[in-house]
Amino acid sequence: MNENGETKSAYEEKIRAQLKERRAVIDQLKAKMDQKKAEAKIEYQKRLKDLERQQGSLESKLDELSDKSGSALNELKSGISDAWDRFSASVESARKEFG
Repeated sequence: MNENGETKSAYEEKIRAQLKERRAVIDQLKAKMDQKKAEAKIEYQKRLKDLERQQGSLESKLDELSDKSGSALNELKSGISDAWDRFSASVESARKEFG
């Protein structure tokens, strides 16, 4: 017996039970971490899909340039410039967030 009046086997059993409880907490934390990883991956995929959509839109607008002239050309160039600014800002934001 130890100073608390516990036998060696009772002490061991108590500590093993406490370890089991802590192991359950650790397992819960791991599950939460895995969930966060999955959520982050989904967000990352959404952002990449959006960037690819923006890129495709810009490429389509560039393809239209050869068919335009005059005020239509100026309007398209303005739209491309605005789209480029948004696209560039989105890329930089994603790079900082996920980089």
